[in-house]
Amino acid sequence: MYKFKSELTRIALQGRTKVYIARLVGLTKAHITNIFNGRCATRKLTALCITKSLNNDAELEDYFVRIEE
Repeated sequence: MYKFKSELTRIALQGRTKVYIARLVGLTKAHITNIFNGRCATRKLTALCITKSLNNDAELEDYFVRIEE
């Protein structure tokens, strides 16, 4: 599972809305908000989709931290 580095939310969005990112990734705004605020972890594929929607040149580790369950 992967947890978003919540301190990067404002920088990561770069003026885009969470609704916009949610639509790109195929999630609800509520789920994206929970991921961005660090309230829930996500699977690797979802984390990668979010990463690439934020910055196509970024790596998964730029925005997410792997956590052990």
